[in-house]
Amino acid sequence: MTHLPPPAALGEALLDSRYFHHHAVVLLDLHQPLLPPCWIKKEEMSLLRTPGRTLPGGAIGPFLKKGRYAQRVGMGAPVYLASVLEYLAAELLELAGNAAKDNKKSRIIPRHLLLAIRNDQELGRLLAGVTIAHGGVLPNINPVLLPKKAADKGPKSPKKAAKSPKKA
Repeated sequence: MTHLPPPAALGEALLDSRYFHHHAVVLLDLHQPLLPPCWIKKEEMSLLRTPGRTLPGGAIGPFLKKGRYAQRVGMGAPVYLASVLEYLAAELLELAGNAAKDNKKSRIIPRHLLLAIRNDQELGRLLAGVTIAHGGVLPNINPVLLPKKAADKGPKSPKKAAKSPKKA
């Protein structure tokens, strides 16, 4: 078991990152286990808990192992996957937020997600086979069905009517 400093000095020790590195103190967080999994080395814990990321790489690692995608999973794989998922989520939320603003709404609904995905070329290709519940469809009207514009017709000049032949 790791030796902890007295409670008064614990606050200062928590601020010192060197203390974490040498003593492997784990803060109580409801989203992370109290102790690191046994298959993770102390040096690799810092890689999994990179500050500034929302998704924890340590939580994704067991799913990669359990899913049997490969016989062995490297330490960088969960971190990389977490970074990719976080980037995709941020990109999708940004585009969906713009779609919500365009519709004068302050809350993102599935319709805004669908509009964001289908209007973006790369996301549309990535999620081409995905059906979004309550998303609807993209508005698409065939140009032939649209009414003709008045500018295309141009102003008509009155023609003189041809006189019909008189009968005698």
